[in-house]
Order: sequence, then structure tokens, then C-alpha cells
Amino acid sequence: MEGDLPEDLATIVDASHAATAMGVGRDNGVDLMFHLPGKLSKAICGFAAYEDPPEGFRWSMLQQIGGEPEPKPKQKGFFARRFGNC
Repeated sequence: MEGDLPEDLATIVDASHAATAMGVGRDNGVDLMFHLPGKLSKAICGFAAYEDPPEGFRWSMLQQIGGEPEPKPKQKGFFARRFGNC
């Protein structure tokens, strides 16, 4: 992978380390590092999946193109795998 880390990453990680060092969430069994990806995505995109979307934000529903997905091939039974089709 190439590229630079997001500018806000150091601030978000440092804040989580500081809160962990102060014992925030320790009594409740909260892992503050678990929330780093969500906080980083909010810093980059402006919203997070665990919060209400910003005013005027619209979601787009993704759909498959071309109808139904292809069915998986039917798996052969035990005896057919061992002895072939008799």
C-alpha cells in the first residue's frame, strides 16, 4: 500500500490513548480503540454509521444488475462423490 495516513488519525489515536490512560470506560468494559475506524471515517467523510446522517443527506440503495444471482451448483452426495454416478 502506498500513500499518506489521514491527517486526523494521530489526533484520534492520541485522544483514545489519553482516555484509556485516564481509565475512561474501564468500569464498563469499553474498548475505546474499537471506535477508531468509525471516528476516522467520520473525520474523512463527515458522518459516521452509528450517528444520524447530516441534514439533507440521501442514501442510495445498491441493486444488482442483470436479474437474479446465479445459483450455486448442487453439491453431489456422499456416495456420488465416492463412487461416481452409477
